[in-house]
Amino acid sequence: MSGNIFINYRRGDEPGFVQALLGRLEQAFPADQLFIDVDHIPPGEDFIRVLESQVAECDALLAVIGRGWLDAADESGHRRINDPNDFVRVEIESALKQGKRVIPVLVNDARMPRANELPETLRPLATRNAVRLTHERFRADMQVLISALQRPRSEVAAALPLQHLQAETQQRPRSSGILPAAAVALLLVIAGGVWLGLPYLSSPRPAPATQAPQPAATAVAPQPSSQPVPTTATAPQAAAAQRSAALPQRPPSPANASAQCATYVRPGDTERYCASSALAPEAGNFYGVANLFNTDINTAWVHGTRKSGIGQWIVVEFDDLRSVKSVTIRNGYQKNAEVYDANSRVQELHLIFSQGESRLFSLTDNESAQTINLDPPVKAYWVQFLVAGVYAGRKYPDTAISKVFVTSEPVQ
Repeated sequence: MSGNIFINYRRGDEPGFVQALLGRLEQAFPADQLFIDVDHIPPGEDFIRVLESQVAECDALLAVIGRGWLDAADESGHRRINDPNDFVRVEIESALKQGKRVIPVLVNDARMPRANELPETLRPLATRNAVRLTHERFRADMQVLISALQRPRSEVAAALPLQHLQAETQQRPRSSGILPAAAVALLLVIAGGVWLGLPYLSSPRPAPATQAPQPAATAVAPQPSSQPVPTTATAPQAAAAQRSAALPQRPPSPANASAQCATYVRPGDTERYCASSALAPEAGNFYGVANLFNTDINTAWVHGTRKSGIGQWIVVEFDDLRSVKSVTIRNGYQKNAEVYDANSRVQELHLIFSQGESRLFSLTDNESAQTINLDPPVKAYWVQFLVAGVYAGRKYPDTAISKVFVTSEPVQ
């Protein structure tokens, strides 16, 4: 894609997702192709004209829509979207008027606004196909969006799944009278297909994987031996094989070949820590991922892009399926107060677990240990820590975390 991307969103409506969206886009596109937050409009300037000029430089506008987007109200209780001077409205109106590619981005279970719920100038938005971002499938959902942005405009409609067609169809009034014979026949065919598919539909679907699934473990037939084998010796092996067969499949880890990795060995478990990047050593200081689990509080992992840490990540991978009970984090670079303030710290942290579950947490901006309790515990082969928002450093954009400790136990 040769053009730029304008991220349109309403402050206070899914801020964690907006930051995670920006961070993931920063990994896929040059930073100078991304526009977000036109905050510094000079005094006396016509802000509508300034916004229109900013939108004019973009090839696509992403309209981020959360559950509070449509009904967000001002101090008087009036919907902001009805205000002709609302920034969100002005940006989308400008993009539509200029014929830009406008992609609604629905967050979690947010619905697509219907045309009759929008001001007249925004009604074309209701017919634009959308993508949906969810906690559970954030990486996969983002890949759909990125792929669409990388395609020529003529191919975008085919690249995006229809997100709001079903919701709009459900609003249409039911027709009266007898169904046409063709419709009845179609319903019978569908009913027969559903009946035949019941055994499949009732069993859980496997988690999506980006690699070919590994074959399930199978019991190995005993080989002849010149020595008698005690019958009790095969019992633990049979129990282990049965337990292995009952465990869910291990999805591929997000860590790739370019990730920075180190291994932490502790009694009863071996954990592999990987990070999306790490700052190169400077002045005798090492900023690699091993600092996350060593005992030196004067060390920290620092990401290595020299830009905002949003979208950077850490993965803690276990040697077997674990029940994750809590996560303890020491935020920022805690070498001393001056270094802590100079570097960025994590504000919003997106925890993504191997089996599809995810949680979004806010961290406080202080040097104390912060523990995130998971109740109930989450079963996982690995946990990804995705930086979704940051407290900006006074001197450096680099985001740092001093320590990460995962409390877990084996799944029996």
